[in-house]
Parts: sequence; structure tokens; C-alpha cells
Amino acid sequence: MSEASASRCRVEPLGAHPEWLELVAQWHHSECLRQGLSSRYERRLRRLRAHTIGGQSVPQTWLAFSNSQAAPVGCISIVSYQLNTSAGVPAADVPLWLSNLYVEPEQRRRGIAACLIAKVEAFAQQLGHDSLWLIAKEHTEFYTRRHWQTLRKTRIAKQWVNVMRREL
Repeated sequence: MSEASASRCRVEPLGAHPEWLELVAQWHHSECLRQGLSSRYERRLRRLRAHTIGGQSVPQTWLAFSNSQAAPVGCISIVSYQLNTSAGVPAADVPLWLSNLYVEPEQRRRGIAACLIAKVEAFAQQLGHDSLWLIAKEHTEFYTRRHWQTLRKTRIAKQWVNVMRREL
């Protein structure tokens, strides 16, 4: 990401902006439905509340703000499927997963996704982790260009996805 792209993106924790909780839940819900996955908005909203604790806790969600926009233009989460939906600080041997990367369509190709990914990578390193995982049905090329490796293909909810990992 260029310095110009980075200057257009400010990343802040969802916990610092609870007024955007419903918007983020709607983004997550809409993207799941678009991908043919089942989703209930109320459940997403309830689970996202655990992402607002902050500190070194996982799960956590961050928002991207463009300098020209008052509202967030994207989001990203870090989760641990071993911690389920309760918040906590994971041990260094517990896999962390990049999840829920979303950028508003009109804001794409401006370095915002890269800005969000960099935040999650730095956070994982602060927790003592040396890798991150993700599941991608789409945009595998995007991640591959950013040094993610596809380790296997698997089926989730009757759909083929790529399980990817990146060494930090």
C-alpha cells in the first residue's frame, strides 16, 4: 500500500464507535446472504457486541474511515473459533482467523482493505502469534498477492472455500 493510500485510511476499534454496531452487523448479514449462507441479523448484532471489549481481547472488529467520509467505509474482524463467541485473550498456540473483511463498493481499490489487513496482522503479532488464517470463497487472488497461501479446499455450508494462512 502506498503512503497516499495509507493516509486516506484511518482504522479504529468498533468498541470506540458503538454507534456503528448496527451498520457493521448489516454489512456482515448482507454479505453472508449474498454468498448464499444463512444469516440472521439479530444474531450477528448480538455476537458483534463481544467484539467491542477492546484491549487484547479476541474477537475484535475494527472500522476503516476514509478521510473524506464521516461514516466508516469498511471493517475487519479477528476471531478465534476455539474461544467460540466469548471474548478473551488467546494463547499464542490458538489459531487466529481474519474474518469479515468488507469495504463499501465505491471505496474499493483505494488501499482500504490493505489498511485493515495490516491492522489485524499487527494485532496478531502483538498477541505473540506468528500466523493468521482465513477462509475465502472469493477474492483468493487478492490474498495471494498479499502473501497468503492456500493450504486446502474444503466445503462449508455446501460451498467450496479456500483455507488460507499467512506467516507474520
